[in-house]
Amino acid sequence: MIRNAEAVAGLNVVVDGKPVGVTDENGRLGFTAVGGLHRVVLSRGDQAVAFTEFRLGDADAAEIAVTLATDNGDPKVERDIFDTRAASLAEIKGTVADTGGKPLAGVAVSATGTSAKTTTDATGAFNLRVPRGEYTVKVAPTGAAAQDIAGVRASPLLGGPLAVSVAAATPAPAETKSSSGATTLGTVTVKGVVKRQSAVTKERVATSVIDSVSAEEIAAAGDSNAGEAIRRVTGVSVQNNVVVVRGLGDRYSTTLVNGAEIPSFNPSRRVVSVDAFPSEFLGGLTVQKTYSADLPGEFSGGVALIETRPTPDFEAGSIKLNVGGNTQTTLSPVLTYQGSDFDYLGFDGGQRDLPRAYRDVTNNGANTLGGATLADRLSLLQALPNLFDLQRIDKAPADFGGSLSYGNVFKLGGTQKFGFQVTGLYDTNLRFRRERRGVFTAGGGGGQDVSRQDVEDLQRSEQTFETGGTLGLGYEYSKQHKVDFVTLLSRQTQKGAFFGRAVASDAGFTTDQERVTLDYVEGQLITNQLTGKHNFVDAGGLKVKWQAGYSIADRDVLDRRTYGRFRAAGTQDPFLIGFGQSGEASEPRRTWEFLNDKTLDLGVDFSLPFEWTDTLRGDLKWGARGTRRDREFESVRFAYSSQATQRSELFRTLQFVPNPENVLTPTFFGPGGFDLTDLNVSIRGGGNANVYDGAQDVNAFYVLTDLFVGDQFEIQAGARIENSTIDVETGDPAGGATVNSRLTDSDVLPSLNATWFISRQTQVRLGVSQSLNRPQFRELAEVDFLDPETRFLTVGNSQLVSAKLTNYDLRFEQYWSNTKAASIGVFYKDIKDPIEFNIDASSGNQVVRSFQNADGAKDYGIELDARYDLSILKSVAPALQFAYVAGNFSRIESEVTLPNGSKRQLQGQSNYLANATLGYTNPATRTDVTLLFNIFGDRLAEVGINDLPNSTEKSYPVLDFNFRQGIGQHWQLGVKARNLLNPRIDIEQGVFNGQAALQRSYKLGRSGQISIQYQF
Repeated sequence: MIRNAEAVAGLNVVVDGKPVGVTDENGRLGFTAVGGLHRVVLSRGDQAVAFTEFRLGDADAAEIAVTLATDNGDPKVERDIFDTRAASLAEIKGTVADTGGKPLAGVAVSATGTSAKTTTDATGAFNLRVPRGEYTVKVAPTGAAAQDIAGVRASPLLGGPLAVSVAAATPAPAETKSSSGATTLGTVTVKGVVKRQSAVTKERVATSVIDSVSAEEIAAAGDSNAGEAIRRVTGVSVQNNVVVVRGLGDRYSTTLVNGAEIPSFNPSRRVVSVDAFPSEFLGGLTVQKTYSADLPGEFSGGVALIETRPTPDFEAGSIKLNVGGNTQTTLSPVLTYQGSDFDYLGFDGGQRDLPRAYRDVTNNGANTLGGATLADRLSLLQALPNLFDLQRIDKAPADFGGSLSYGNVFKLGGTQKFGFQVTGLYDTNLRFRRERRGVFTAGGGGGQDVSRQDVEDLQRSEQTFETGGTLGLGYEYSKQHKVDFVTLLSRQTQKGAFFGRAVASDAGFTTDQERVTLDYVEGQLITNQLTGKHNFVDAGGLKVKWQAGYSIADRDVLDRRTYGRFRAAGTQDPFLIGFGQSGEASEPRRTWEFLNDKTLDLGVDFSLPFEWTDTLRGDLKWGARGTRRDREFESVRFAYSSQATQRSELFRTLQFVPNPENVLTPTFFGPGGFDLTDLNVSIRGGGNANVYDGAQDVNAFYVLTDLFVGDQFEIQAGARIENSTIDVETGDPAGGATVNSRLTDSDVLPSLNATWFISRQTQVRLGVSQSLNRPQFRELAEVDFLDPETRFLTVGNSQLVSAKLTNYDLRFEQYWSNTKAASIGVFYKDIKDPIEFNIDASSGNQVVRSFQNADGAKDYGIELDARYDLSILKSVAPALQFAYVAGNFSRIESEVTLPNGSKRQLQGQSNYLANATLGYTNPATRTDVTLLFNIFGDRLAEVGINDLPNSTEKSYPVLDFNFRQGIGQHWQLGVKARNLLNPRIDIEQGVFNGQAALQRSYKLGRSGQISIQYQF
């Protein structure tokens, strides 16, 4: 036990719940433990000060070094597990100099009881390699008596050098102890210098303004994925599974995994969904809110830094099983449909594949179905599975899942070691809800009044299958050189069955309708990263980090089937199958979408420490990064169409059949019945606009300096040069028509982050920077296409330019200890040329969405954050010393100035966000209890068009509970409950008949889960 390079005595040590002793005057304690997993808690009185775990093999021993922070920060714990049967060498290093600091060469140095001996070199340095243990080091300078330095510990964890100062040749007096703890031997002074990294929390020592969630906090809160965990960060919300920082929409956010960019399997977004990362894969989360030049330039609202699990320090593993349910789903009636035999694994197995006949008939999509012969279209129909039947399950099954992890480390001789970590995950859950939906038209006059065009009561059942795994490999040549490889596979599959009853108005007809959708979407992300970290001590402490990453994201919509039935409104007439004619329900449709997104990311970073004077020191950093993104997208949609005036009497009669499987057969294909027609949109000049390819190259170089001025100021200043080229090709070249778009830009992005350390407990941060936001692939394609997610007709704009942001941050932070802290911050963002949706009326009466650079926007607010343990209440109840409260609050305002001079708030922005946590954590008993509350203010969900008012998602609270309890040495029981308040979620759009017009309204139900985990 060490604090400020001095031993810490009198700490109580408890191993596996049993006291084993107290640290002595040297801060040491030895104890015997059998093979297996062990947990160590160090405390002073009733206050726990450090906690760690380690695993021993039958012939293993362990050394644990704990460095306590001098400023009430987090302790630093280092472990070294070694085989007692194998030779294990450690180094004793040091330097010998005279009292004036001049190095002494040729001084003999040896370790008693060993054959290890050496002489100092021209710089006075020496290095002894001895078996780990405690020694007396003998220093024999020329012309002076040999001196014995007792109690020198040889250990990989205590690698600090010895500094030996030699004066005149005089006999050595008796050994004494200096008040500082150094050993003084007459004229030879020896002091152990302990290497100590900054041991305070990540937020406190960071150069920029950040907020972090550790792996331990994620586990204590019971979060299932990164999306659940990151919403507890100050000023952060998650909308449609994408991070939104400080009210700026998802287009202004960036997500990096282990520092590298990865692709998204969302067809209309560049940013990866955070729910693609289960908590089992996470080593921690950080949201950086101020820009620094070593990050990619597309830093607007902030960047979410996701860290995967590192390789372990010792052999460890776990198996976890969980079962759960939902109050409005489990054991209740739900909807489904016949799928493949492998649906439960999240794999279709080929049943829903786009038939090969479609490729043959359309020349791989280059031609339309209308250009094919009737016989060819019949062959396509025969190749399609005739499955449209919606089914009902009387009792929905419970949620089920499990995970496993295993890791180990192997000593390869000397300082070399190799470690690995593997994880696996399977989880499935089924959710049912009833949703009230409304479609509105403008009521006239541009006010809040609307007219209702469509009202629907929707039943939706969605089953999610989640599978994945990680593999981490780490090779450490020495403490200075390490190479890591991480590969991550995350799959998410959703099987949906939807049934709606609606009253719809169309072309003067009002009908009752039944609408059915059978959906299946597979998403997959594979990312591979190779990283090296090197510290060249002999090159002035130069540090080099290099990284190579290659990721592939796929999203496939496989045979989405929709159809509707209708009858005259308010009657009891039988329903008829609709074929999209006036007064009918929409015709039966089938859809396939295929997205493939690839990212290659290469980067290298250098850091060189310098010390100009005693009060002016720091690091010079520079680096380069290149990123290549490629996206391919294709959508295939066709309909079973039938002209009302051309239907035979038999076919008209068949429209009354409830199941379209009995109607959409080859028997009724052709004249008098139905045909297959395209639903794809054509680009100007012909060709399929539902096909596009995109490519982007980003090359960057940066330089920055991290400068400490005395003990009170840290200044990080730098700039990044970033060049980008984006190319988008819409249409299939084989079809003879394409539309191409290109955007090339080059930017210099400066950044400044400064910290004033007012005291050990108080600091102020300032951040000023410029960053940017580029258009996405689909936004530059100057063609009409149907957005695959929103289903709105959209046209790109090749004249778009990148938005430029100037960012200002100021934050005051107070740290009383590592469990008591508070901060208050303000921010302001000025955005030039922000990219916004606008309305294009050039297509006649048909309104389409497009994109346009607005004149400007601003986003500003205040953020509060606090955490406080309740140890002051231990006199009332000793157990309360392990309880704590935490919370954060953000108040945000924004304003966008549109080209016509009008102003509104940013889309997706809430005017406030708040989180609160009441928790209890006792490492000695392995108990974690948390109650978590989250709420956000009303936010703009969708911008109104054509005199329609905006739609607003109304505020609602979320209350979650989590409990974990260790049982014995290896078991852990977990209980978590989600959405305990079960509020109604409402999205409103204007006023209808004097009341708020509900665009959507639903409840999610309360969810719970019980888990059991075995650690080995």
